[in-house]
Amino acid sequence: RHGMARGKYASEPFGFWNIVVSGVGFLADAYDLFVINIVNIVLAEQYTNADGSKSQTDEDKSLVASTALWGAVAGQLVFGSLADYIGRKTIFVTTLLLITFGALLSAFAVDSDYFSLYGQLALYRFILGFGVGGEYPLSATYSSESASPRKKGRTIALIFSMQGLGNLLACVVMYALLRSDLPRDYTWRVGLGFGAVPGVLAFYFRAKSHETADFETVKRERISHWTNVRAAARVYWKAMLGTAGTWLLLDITFYGNGLFSGVITELMGLGEGSTDAALNALYVALIALPGYYLSVLFMDSIGRKRLQILGSVIISALYLVLGLLFDDLQSLPALFLIIYGGTFLFSNFGPNTTTFIIPGEFYPPEVRATCHGISAAAGKIGAAIAAYSFPELKTAFGLPTVLIICAVVGFIGAVWTVLFVPEYSPEQLTGILSEKLELYHAEMDRINSENEAKPLLGPVSQRVQRNATSQL
Repeated sequence: RHGMARGKYASEPFGFWNIVVSGVGFLADAYDLFVINIVNIVLAEQYTNADGSKSQTDEDKSLVASTALWGAVAGQLVFGSLADYIGRKTIFVTTLLLITFGALLSAFAVDSDYFSLYGQLALYRFILGFGVGGEYPLSATYSSESASPRKKGRTIALIFSMQGLGNLLACVVMYALLRSDLPRDYTWRVGLGFGAVPGVLAFYFRAKSHETADFETVKRERISHWTNVRAAARVYWKAMLGTAGTWLLLDITFYGNGLFSGVITELMGLGEGSTDAALNALYVALIALPGYYLSVLFMDSIGRKRLQILGSVIISALYLVLGLLFDDLQSLPALFLIIYGGTFLFSNFGPNTTTFIIPGEFYPPEVRATCHGISAAAGKIGAAIAAYSFPELKTAFGLPTVLIICAVVGFIGAVWTVLFVPEYSPEQLTGILSEKLELYHAEMDRINSENEAKPLLGPVSQRVQRNATSQL
């Protein structure tokens, strides 16, 4: 079956450099999405009213923080589908260009009477997010189709771990800038513009990459991309509920708390101002980073689904502890920071990694990027919901209530995983995919028959005969 074909890199290992080039978008993704939390604090300090009060409103902060997320939703849906229609390589290069230009434009935003600074930042970060969104289905699909079956999951996880490095890099860069003598107006501009550096360095190597063999085979046999999508919806609907639903629930807590970690740490008395916020974010990033590599090491032995359930239950328990013991922990800020960082550690050593890997492995090559994009878009919708709602919930009910809500969401994520996410091991994956592909191809035939069109895939003997005839 063409769905099990290996990529162009099959003759040579999908090694470290391939992982870096494929994962650089994730490094830029995490950098740009997390750096804005610190930049928002810098902007609030720099731009004030005549009486010295902050001119930045909650709406301004939420707008700048969330537009990249909505751009990512659009990018995941659009580029995921285009990657299955046009090809992996072309879209992979396009998304990197958008990230690079979006980051550069953000650095040159200026305040004016006609177009406010926050409005410009929102627009430029939407462009950036549009490119970031495309990186999700493209990175997963490209690496899945280029790596060997035995190393497929670990390869995808290593690429995704670049997200942790991007988060750490954002904290290091902003902390260094804030500790320097650079004027504040240049500090946030350099911080945002630095997000373009990974894309500039990786562009040449992306442009020289190859198309995958899986897509080349699918492209030759495809009649209608819409037929492929309809067939996938009928055959993989339960898995789609699982991969999209769990990703949405995860990102409500993961990105919601990531975007507003500075506010949380400040309320706990862990320092005030942008410099302290950057330092505390750096501590959290260091605690969280090992989670990615723990997933790489143990995902095959524990299993994708079990790891996702385990991580969801642990982060739910940690959020519950933070919410219920909030007042007590205020006198123990270091312990609070460790537990708070632990929520990100077990997100990475759990659902944050597995929600990315499973749709990259499980869906057929005809719609792999599309299905991954839909799942990832659901996640970013959850993140955007958190970006809008968490500040309002904190104001109305207090931070402990927000943390308890996160605990409930995490537990729902564990239950949703049990109900809908497929379970398999690397050894079982090939057999399970073959069985699902049989059903998927039969469904494509059925849809074409319903449309009174020539079946896309008939019996094997008919396909072989048609291919032989076309070659004559």
